[in-house]
Amino acid sequence: MPSKSRWSALKPNPAGGARRSDNRGTHAGSHAWQNGALALILVAVLSGLGVLDAAIPASSSGSPNPLTGATITASGADPTTTTGTLRTNSSSRTAGDGGVRASRSLRTPRTTVPPTTTTTKTTVPPTTTPTTAPVTFGGIQPVGPSAGSWARMILDSEFSGSSLDSQWSTGWFGSGITPGINSAEQNCYDPAQVGVSGGALNLTAVARSESCGGVTQPYASGIVTTNGKFNFTYGYMEALIWMHGAGSIAHWPAFWADGQNWPTTGEIDTVEGLGGTACAHFHNSAGGPGGCAGGGYGGSWHTYAADWEPGSLTFYYDGVQIWKVTSGITSAPMYLILNLAVSSAVTVPATMHVDYVRVWQH
Repeated sequence: MPSKSRWSALKPNPAGGARRSDNRGTHAGSHAWQNGALALILVAVLSGLGVLDAAIPASSSGSPNPLTGATITASGADPTTTTGTLRTNSSSRTAGDGGVRASRSLRTPRTTVPPTTTTTKTTVPPTTTPTTAPVTFGGIQPVGPSAGSWARMILDSEFSGSSLDSQWSTGWFGSGITPGINSAEQNCYDPAQVGVSGGALNLTAVARSESCGGVTQPYASGIVTTNGKFNFTYGYMEALIWMHGAGSIAHWPAFWADGQNWPTTGEIDTVEGLGGTACAHFHNSAGGPGGCAGGGYGGSWHTYAADWEPGSLTFYYDGVQIWKVTSGITSAPMYLILNLAVSSAVTVPATMHVDYVRVWQH
């Protein structure tokens, strides 16, 4: 709307009188008539301006502006205008490269919204990533009808690249070459024996003398864990694994979960090769009950899974239940382990291949 100052030249003489003339007698009547007419014109013009000024503020919020047709925003703070540091959701906006952009003193332009348009406020989530972030994987379900329907997968390690998936680390409570987990193991765990190729994780045992934990062992092998990177309480853990052997399982391969304070917080052995057979156990302070599925699992691919629920643990091999326990079940968070241990003189090299590891929760 034009400012009133544009019309200031038409205002009456501040003195209120007519312009002086040397011929007062001759022109006095004429000047008086002219000044009176001019005053009437100015009154009409200014009255019209007053009406126009009054009409615009009188429009209600959301009503069309009589001049532009745009919506008039109600009085109060303008949600589309920011002064000072530009912020989104009360936190500094994060740049695309992960850094935080410098603070800017900026007033963003007002955007007028047509009366029929509905705007939606969008908030930017915090940049902090939780330790275990729920993710969606297109409805993939565990193997076997007995596993049930699971709402979400919280871990999917496919080992499809050329390096170890980010949820996993090498070593047993340490970096570099670390000692075996059990005193019966005749191996050190060496990161050099962990590889990812052909769409699988490969843990290979070789005859190589190495020192670890203050002793020298005749074999070197591989281990990976999610300790410090991924843990969970309750859920369905499953892995597709190829174990070395010809029917009977060679060496001491295992896929299992462990708590931070063994055995108080428990140990879930989803599968371990013992005496050539595939076995499942649950260890806690009261003991380590378990069951075995017999031979025939060496030298071929099989799925090994455990359904960990409050009050029960059920184990499935290739989707078929092989054992269940319902006493002493832990509720402590668990991390995952895959390892190939050597407990006696064996033929090497030997490799344990892992196609994937997945964990679901209800």
